[in-house]
Amino acid sequence: MTRVVIHNLLRRYRFALAQPGVHSPLNTLFFWTAAAAAVIAQILVIASIVRQRQRWDRQGAVGPNPVRAEVLWTVVPAIGLLLLLVATYTALG
Repeated sequence: MTRVVIHNLLRRYRFALAQPGVHSPLNTLFFWTAAAAAVIAQILVIASIVRQRQRWDRQGAVGPNPVRAEVLWTVVPAIGLLLLLVATYTALG
């Protein structure tokens, strides 16, 4: 039964998935799922940087503070991912 359902879904959406610019519910679902996962991941990364910074401030860490480098390594991929998501959304039509 499951095999038949999957086969029917693949047959129904095969054309829509293969053609760029074709708007289908499955394409939209995949896009928004990926976008939500990316946003959640970026929020968690930024939260971990903030927590680490607070921990260093409490401990009175001595030496170089790599927070700027961590922020840079977080912001640059986030901008690239944002550009990729915008390009994908535009291609979805």
